[in-house]
Amino acid sequence: MRKAVISVPLIVFFLANALPVVPASGGEPPQKKELSLSSAVSPLDWGLSSAEAIRGGELTMVRQASGDVLNIRFLSKEIRSGRKGGSKPAAFNGDYFLVSNFVTPPPHSLGGNFGAFQGAPSTAQLEVGPGTDGMESMVLTAQREKDGWCGAWVHLIETNGEPLTREYLNGGLFSHLVFWVRGTAAGPEANIKLADAAWQKREDSVAIGPIASFVPSKKIEPHWQLAAIPLEALPGGLDRKNLGTFVIEFVSPGAYRLEVKGLALANHPDSLPVEPPKPRTDATAAWVWNTEQVMSSRAEQNALLTHLAAEGINLIYMNIPFKFGSFAFDETEMGGLMMLLRQKGIETAALLGDKELALSRNHAFVKNAIKGIIDFNSRVAAQARFSGIQLDIEAHLLPGFYASKRGDILAQYLRILSDAAGLARSGRLSFGVDIPSWFDQVEPSSGGVMSADLSGRTKPVYEHVIDLCDRVNVGVRRTSTGGVEGIMAQAVGELAYASRTGKKIYVGLETRPVEGERVFTFRGAPAPDPFSFPNAPFFICLSGAAEEMTINVLEPSAAADLQGRLSDTGKASFWWPVYLAPEIPSAAVSFALLGGDLLKLAMAQTAGELSVYPSFAGIAVNDFSAHRRLLGSQR
Repeated sequence: MRKAVISVPLIVFFLANALPVVPASGGEPPQKKELSLSSAVSPLDWGLSSAEAIRGGELTMVRQASGDVLNIRFLSKEIRSGRKGGSKPAAFNGDYFLVSNFVTPPPHSLGGNFGAFQGAPSTAQLEVGPGTDGMESMVLTAQREKDGWCGAWVHLIETNGEPLTREYLNGGLFSHLVFWVRGTAAGPEANIKLADAAWQKREDSVAIGPIASFVPSKKIEPHWQLAAIPLEALPGGLDRKNLGTFVIEFVSPGAYRLEVKGLALANHPDSLPVEPPKPRTDATAAWVWNTEQVMSSRAEQNALLTHLAAEGINLIYMNIPFKFGSFAFDETEMGGLMMLLRQKGIETAALLGDKELALSRNHAFVKNAIKGIIDFNSRVAAQARFSGIQLDIEAHLLPGFYASKRGDILAQYLRILSDAAGLARSGRLSFGVDIPSWFDQVEPSSGGVMSADLSGRTKPVYEHVIDLCDRVNVGVRRTSTGGVEGIMAQAVGELAYASRTGKKIYVGLETRPVEGERVFTFRGAPAPDPFSFPNAPFFICLSGAAEEMTINVLEPSAAADLQGRLSDTGKASFWWPVYLAPEIPSAAVSFALLGGDLLKLAMAQTAGELSVYPSFAGIAVNDFSAHRRLLGSQR
């Protein structure tokens, strides 16, 4: 039985930190190579009239076996503050936004910590562990004496975020603050308190009322009850649009024990279940990219069937190989495999995946492929049919997506999704799409969520995709579960919107090896040379003609050398200091190096947290072969 005790200092749980440090194999330590990478760029592609207009940007250095590659994530003429890259916007979609289900230790999905507080002789202890029904929850036990104080607090903000850019929780978008609670309270008063941004700075909070006044029975009971606090009834002067801390405080003397789950904001608390839903972990899915290898022998097919059954995977996305526009598989063999899969309760969606399929010139191929699957289904027995279509079209990898071509690419991308959805349903096939988790993030370059027009309606692209689909796989390249960079935070926006629209979301985790990267962020007006910023660890340099320039990221000595060469040629250059340059190792985005035990722990924790969303359908792993190797190495 796992039990996490939250005390001071607070335990912060990061799966990626479990990696051992591997020493060098011997010999002389390698000499450090001075960082100096470059990429071609035109400011015009980013809607900028000149290099002088740039006031901020972000570059990524991707580590590859063939050498490091520099990519441009964005360039902007404005300095934008707010949440750091990778976190979610403040304007959450849907009628329910989960802060924490208290399945994992802090930080929760907003990056906030939680813990107990006490003043002698009163005492309090907070744990995250299973209750009598086996469900994980936040367990608060306390002994309130006549003197002292005690209770628990939950930050509704990113605890360790930058104070100047910290975003508080916007309760103005919702009608109630809700949570499930059960337990015993010998004293009559277990009070709820809240702090907004102003009270947060004072390190204090405002009393809202006894917990008992917000539950149906009007008293704390041993069984679960849903507490619903109307936000419009908050005391005057408390800013519901900038909530910072949720507090439970025991006022009257006595012994207390409370279990709390599902702290959230909601618009229709009457539609929530009367007790916390139990985690749904049975609907696990996997991508199968090596279809030709699987079809090559009966042994490979048996290995697929055995692994899927052993791991409880009941939905696969099977890549469909093509040659010269036709299926590159034997229909009799495929039909036989499909029947074996169906006998084990495993459904199969035909998978088509390539970034080029987003472009109009390839739309006919996509539609013909779907028609081919429909025709295949018409020729085989019912138990040998594909159950759906799955498109994995990474349009964001096309050249120009992050520059001037984005609008046109998105228009083509949404058009083929719309056409494919209609065609799939005409053949009685379910329809699904894979998207990256950042589709619903606020972009630093625009200050808004990536949006596009479809059939005369302009809305966020991820909402268009969810509207068109029966299911969506949200690819989350993260291995830590909590915090604003964690798995749960990356998926809640899509889950909230899909819950409102009745669609299903799978949270996709990576098990294949992935290259690490480093992100370089800069802001401010440019200077004519790097010497204007004497203490910068890295520099960004833009040089050349406006329509064809080179952007560099360099360390100090390399920057000085480049400045000298540019001065000799008379070329103008523009310089910025890098103020953030975090490394993102492979182990932070893929479980390939972390092992199967940590993967399964993350899956269980993610399912335990996100099962409160009706749209949550389970975990999907990318891909079958890597997942099999990962788990096989520990058997």
